[in-house]
Amino acid sequence: MFEESVSFRMWKRFVHEGVIDSARINKRISESWHRCKRNSVNPYAGTGQIVLAADALASKQANSRLWLELASPQINRLSPFIHDLGMIALVIDPEGYVLSMQGEKHALADAHAINFVEGVRWTEDEVGTNAIGTAIQAKEAIMINGTEHYSVASHRWSCFAAPIHDEKGALLGVIDVSSYLERSHPQTMATVMTLAYSIGRHGSSSGSMMSWN
Repeated sequence: MFEESVSFRMWKRFVHEGVIDSARINKRISESWHRCKRNSVNPYAGTGQIVLAADALASKQANSRLWLELASPQINRLSPFIHDLGMIALVIDPEGYVLSMQGEKHALADAHAINFVEGVRWTEDEVGTNAIGTAIQAKEAIMINGTEHYSVASHRWSCFAAPIHDEKGALLGVIDVSSYLERSHPQTMATVMTLAYSIGRHGSSSGSMMSWN
C-alpha cells in the first residue's frame, strides 16, 4: 500500500493560503495545483460535470475505434489483476473524455458516485489535479495518490495514467488505472506505461494511424 506523499494539512494550506512546500511535492503536481488555483477550480467539488450524451459518446468511440480495439484485448489480459485489487482501467481521448471503463464492481460503483463514468470529461479544468488530466497537460506518465488530487472527491483514490503517443510524438490518448488508495500496487505504474507504449507501437506499425476526435 502506498503512503500518502502529501498530507491533508499540506493540501488544506495550499487551498486556503496558496502556500506549498515544493521540496515535499512532485513538481508536476505542484504545477498542476497552481494551474487549478489560477483557473478557479473548486477543490471541494471534483465530481464530473460534462458527460457526453449516448450518441456523442458513440461517435467518439467510433472515431477512436482503432485504439479501442488495440487497447481492449490488452486490458482484458490484465483483468484478473485489476479485479483482484479492486481497480478500474480506462481509455481516454486527448480531450479528456473517458471512452471505455471496466473493472471491479465495487470500485466502479464508487467511481460512478463521483460521476467518473464513460463519456465524462476528466480534465484538470473539470476536476482538478488528477492522473488523466495532468498526464494530458504534462504529456508524460504520472501517478497521483490521495491528497495529491486537488479535489476532495478523489482523495480516496490512487491513479496511474500514461499518454499514448504516435511515432511522431503526437498525443493520441491516455491509459489510466485507478484503485482505492489502500489497495494501490507498486507495479501499476510500470504496467500502465508498458500498456500505453504497446498500444502506440502497434498502432504505428499497423500503418493505419487514426487520430482521436
